[in-house]
Amino acid sequence: MAHRTLPLFNDLLSAFNMSENELLEYFKNTKYERMLEISLNINDIQLTNDEIIEYIKFIDFAQSTYTDIAKHINVNNYKEINVEYNDNIKRELMLSLNFDIINSFYSEQDKNIWLEYNFKHILNNNPEILKEYLQCSFNYDYYLINGKILINKNLPTYNTSSKNKIYDDLNACVFHNKINVVKYLINNHKFNDIIDIINNVNNSNFESIDFVINYLTNNKINFDSCNFKKFIINGHFKIINIFIDNNLNSCMLFDNISELINLYSELKVKEKYSRYTFKNYTSKEKENMFEFIKYIIDNNINNTLKMSYFNSILCKSRISELIIHLCEKNISENNKTNVNLIFYHCLNYKNYDIIHYYIVNNLITDEIKQVVKKMIDDPMLNICEDVQNYLFEYGVL
Repeated sequence: MAHRTLPLFNDLLSAFNMSENELLEYFKNTKYERMLEISLNINDIQLTNDEIIEYIKFIDFAQSTYTDIAKHINVNNYKEINVEYNDNIKRELMLSLNFDIINSFYSEQDKNIWLEYNFKHILNNNPEILKEYLQCSFNYDYYLINGKILINKNLPTYNTSSKNKIYDDLNACVFHNKINVVKYLINNHKFNDIIDIINNVNNSNFESIDFVINYLTNNKINFDSCNFKKFIINGHFKIINIFIDNNLNSCMLFDNISELINLYSELKVKEKYSRYTFKNYTSKEKENMFEFIKYIIDNNINNTLKMSYFNSILCKSRISELIIHLCEKNISENNKTNVNLIFYHCLNYKNYDIIHYYIVNNLITDEIKQVVKKMIDDPMLNICEDVQNYLFEYGVL
């Protein structure tokens, strides 16, 4: 075989800027002469460990590749040939070694670098190695290796013909919270029609849903048609802040908050009566509704949204624990007007638990007493005699 046919020899010609004869003469009677002889027969000879070491150094000297010499290295002789090479040799040689060596002697970080570099080769020849790195498999297989998503096939450009496969994969990845794949797909394709995907919200995919929402808001893609109640029921309260921050559809928010308060109130009533049939909500979903209403109160979202009727809706719901929480919040903020209004609403809706709460906690002010007297005198309110007697007994009248 002529030296000219060897990639390594051609690398040397370029490095030394010599003709073939000049280079051979230059290497004559030196250790490199033996290296050239090895390169001519690299696939047909047995090498000692010392020869492997010298040849590795020769490759670095020639700035060539380690593919051929790597075939002479295995788990049995690796320790003997793994001497103190320079960083360039260590890095480049590692990429050409076989998996058994990498798996036996290298760190997890180095293993990941090797897997990324050799991904296509492994996929075609030994895919079993990649099983533990498989994130998910839908229309395409997605692997997380060295912090990057690698795919078994090249994804097509996102267009009409490829839309369904890529869209379906993104949809499935969001639903199953495969966040690394979600980020990869969204960052590598310009989606403008994925609004329906955020309605895949469940109680375990918040991270993926957040990423999609941020993509939609950053790209000014309208998503105020999302299933707001589904978000809340699954505990994803952040959605309301996104609506507020982006000045989205306040009317929809008003309606949905009111509906959620009424829904939770109905659920609590119907829990007491098994004869009622009602959509089966889990205890966690009911807890999320409760916590969301509490979240509205704690973060003054009702004031931010200028929901002047929030107090009235909540008092009408008869969710005593939350009404008391609302009352305590206003007391802590010294908002006497709201404290008084809560009492008036509760009296109007005959919520006696809250009336009792005000009485036993000495929250009845002279102002409340004056307004209560007017309410008692109003025939339209029809406040029964028992309530009047109760109020009179405790000094409210």
